[in-house]
Amino acid sequence: MPWLNVVSQNTPEMVVWPLGLTPPPAAGKFEFEEATIEQLQAGMKSGQFTAHSLVEKYLRRIDEIDKRGPAINSVIEVNPDALAIAETLDRERKAGRSRGLLHGIPILIKDNIDTADRMMTTAGSLALVGGRLLVGAPRDDGDGDGADTGAVYLLDAATGAVRRRYPSPTGEHGAGFGMSVAGDRRVVLVGAPYAEMRESGAGAGYLLDARSGALLDVLSPQPNEADANAGRAVAVTASRLLVGGSDWSGIGIVGVWAR
Repeated sequence: MPWLNVVSQNTPEMVVWPLGLTPPPAAGKFEFEEATIEQLQAGMKSGQFTAHSLVEKYLRRIDEIDKRGPAINSVIEVNPDALAIAETLDRERKAGRSRGLLHGIPILIKDNIDTADRMMTTAGSLALVGGRLLVGAPRDDGDGDGADTGAVYLLDAATGAVRRRYPSPTGEHGAGFGMSVAGDRRVVLVGAPYAEMRESGAGAGYLLDARSGALLDVLSPQPNEADANAGRAVAVTASRLLVGGSDWSGIGIVGVWAR
């Protein structure tokens, strides 16, 4: 996993080591950049464009600046049924029916809104994906032998039913595996702040395949010294993996990796 950076909270000021990343290319101008809802509605009413063509253009724009180009990564997910919904709305408009001012208008919403469709809205929690919860159990003993090797459980958010169990890939006793957890549909990142690694209590973040549970990588901020407790906090974004801990003096430290 490519190592990018360390951010250390060094009182009284934050010290950040440069990433050394090349600035992304600038995106071209978007024809609807300053368009109002009223203007878009007038364009659809006159036949200048349709809801389907609008959605196509906005999806293309998201791809140009969010997934490629500047790669802002601000859009977590697009509705897989967006074009089909737009076609339905175009048919309704043609039949003389309108649902209101937003009929056929593409919109972005916050991730804490339940859309009652196939979108995986998570209320901003990367431990809540697709109606499932990731719950860490750092004192889980697996086979009931009291070993405290830890585990993470994937639960159905509605019923609480266990869908999957992710055991510690190392089986290390008392490592705190599951003390922190984050994930998405592809990976699960689990903190084990008391894992020995190279030093006692150095800690680590274990990156697992969400489907198989296979260990993909072991992430530890560098330098990772005794009692650094890396894995006290973990986070997953569309392009980054983060593992937090502290250095030998107790100053907080965060390791950042590219996905």
